[in-house]
Formats: sequence, structure tokens, C-alpha cells
Amino acid sequence: MRNALTIDLLGVLIDPLSYYVLFAGVLSLAVRVVMALLKVPERKSGKTRFVSFIDNLKGFGSNRQIDDYLYEELDDYWYPFHLGFIEFLSYPVLMAADLWSFIAAWLAFKTVGQWEHWKKSRHMFNRFLIGNALVIILSLLIMVGFVQGSGYVPSVTDAR
Repeated sequence: MRNALTIDLLGVLIDPLSYYVLFAGVLSLAVRVVMALLKVPERKSGKTRFVSFIDNLKGFGSNRQIDDYLYEELDDYWYPFHLGFIEFLSYPVLMAADLWSFIAAWLAFKTVGQWEHWKKSRHMFNRFLIGNALVIILSLLIMVGFVQGSGYVPSVTDAR
């Protein structure tokens, strides 16, 4: 196991680590594309859908004004991408270690932080739910191929 990472605290093995990290990055980018597409119908300005999608995907430098969208959402500077990447790296390990309560606590923490803003913007709240659902579902896909831990996830090499 030349390229494996063992986390002794949780009893979880990630093999190979390089593909795990690469796959987490690719999935984070895929979720960013989906979220940028979901934001396009909320535009109010005269931009085309394609230009609006590219502006959403870029995350900065689009000269967006507060009134360009239905709600106050300006440049995000790819912070959601980086947060999603960290979640893609950590969720499968927590799932394999059967520590779902940590994921639930993290989601509650993220939800409480924006609760007041979401009272005004149901669109943004729905995108938040969709994005988190995608990360959790895709994390389960990562876990099957790369993470072996407690009896929750069988090893890929085990006979079925």
C-alpha cells in the first residue's frame, strides 16, 4: 500500500489517496457547475443565460450589482467550491467510521448561519439543499471505491 493513508483515530483506510483527492476535486467542480446552472433562472438583468452561467461559474469579476439577481448574491470567490472540496474529503471518512452525527452537526451549523437570509430567499435555500444533497450522495459514491473502514463499507476487493 504505497499510496494509502491510514487514519488510526477513526480506523479508516483510503487507498489510493491521490485518486481520492483528485476525484474529490472533480466532484467539487461538477457540483459547482450544477449550482451555477441552478442560479441562472434567478437573473433579472438582460444578460443571456450563457453569460449569466459563466458569471456564476467564475464566481468573481462579473461586476454584478445587487439588483442583477432576485436576491443579494454577489461574488463568492469560489469559497463554496473549497468548502465542498473539504466536505468531499471528510464526509466519506466520517461515513466509513460511522460518525454520521458529525455530518449532521456540520449541516445544522451551516443552516443556522444563513437562516435569516433564507427567509427572504427561498431560491437560495433550495440551492443550498440541493448542493448538500449532491455532496452527501456523491460522497457515498466516493466511499465505495476508495474508503474502507468499519463494517459499514465492504472492501472493494472482497467477494460479493
